[in-house]
Amino acid sequence: MPIYIHCTKCKSDLGRWNRKCKKCGAVLTGKNRKYRVVVCKNGRRETRLVSRLDVAEKLLAELKIQLEDPNFEFKKKGSQKLKDFILKEFLPFAEKNFTKSTNRANSPYIRKWIIPLLGKKALIDLCPLDVKRFMNKLQEEGLAPKSVHNALTLLQTILNYAKRWGKLPPNHENPVEGIRKPKFDNRRLRALSQEEIKKLLEELKKRSQLAYELALVSAYTGMRFSEITALTWGDVKLREGYLIARDTKNKKSRIVPLLGPVAELLASKRRGAPDDLVFSGPRSGQRINYVPKAFQRAVEALGFNKGVTDRRYRVSFHTLRHSFVTWLAECGFSTQIIQIMAGHETPEMASHYTHISAQVQKKVAQELENYLFGGDQKAKVVSLEEARHNR
Repeated sequence: MPIYIHCTKCKSDLGRWNRKCKKCGAVLTGKNRKYRVVVCKNGRRETRLVSRLDVAEKLLAELKIQLEDPNFEFKKKGSQKLKDFILKEFLPFAEKNFTKSTNRANSPYIRKWIIPLLGKKALIDLCPLDVKRFMNKLQEEGLAPKSVHNALTLLQTILNYAKRWGKLPPNHENPVEGIRKPKFDNRRLRALSQEEIKKLLEELKKRSQLAYELALVSAYTGMRFSEITALTWGDVKLREGYLIARDTKNKKSRIVPLLGPVAELLASKRRGAPDDLVFSGPRSGQRINYVPKAFQRAVEALGFNKGVTDRRYRVSFHTLRHSFVTWLAECGFSTQIIQIMAGHETPEMASHYTHISAQVQKKVAQELENYLFGGDQKAKVVSLEEARHNR
């Protein structure tokens, strides 16, 4: 029997229709009588004590529904608030296990958007509708599709860690997974020509030797900024003609062949101990975490970004890597070779960063036009390598 009459004197439970307590003899009317609701299901037992029969009947129906919910135990004991979980659990973990650049990039999304808009919600109560409203709010505030995508991905990561650490039940579905994130084209569309690279390096050399050296290595190896600043002398193999890139984005080390300018630069530097950094802060001697300001000043002085508002066309330090990968594509190397040279995890990433320059495309189009409409039946479509040498 799920509803019992409860004696307030001796605390015993009796049948629903009893009017006198069999244990203490109290008359179960008025203040001496309450109703205890008991529901058992799937090995779980819930009890509630109320003073009215109609309330007890309503509560009985609600408890039966609640016990069907596999997440009921988490809701019952009170799930941690998202804000508390982020500040007390996630951020301390991220500080120790994520890179500085990752934490620096995540911080604005957490402080400005996730905590203010969703922080008061209990972890267990976050649902796809909350996430959808969160996404709509970001879009209304004018955030770019990539920024909205990044905010949703970060929220999804936070909730995944909450589940992994037992803050959410094992069968709990991440509410972000059911939301279609905004699509965006993040491909770099600006690659510097060899002449532009030379001008940039000349300008940098006037302003900062360190910025010049970092840019030269990136332009002629395709290495990421973080890979260059992590180089130690033990990674430099001048006789063998290569570098070893460690601490890469995909957590895999790779061999980086040395082109002439890079080999000459490294040979001219004073070699340190195997664990010493090749490029370090001029004052601190520690690893460099930021691109030197001289780089952006040189770019501005050369007018590379003048009037450019689309970030895909703006020249940044990463443009040097993109230019190197683009040159590989223009030389006719396969996607597989480009993937290996650039350290991309998948062929799709290699194609994501490369494109045929406008000049080469124009040359190919001209040859195709001559072949189709120029009346020269012997003409042929040129290869990428031929187009590059003939332009």
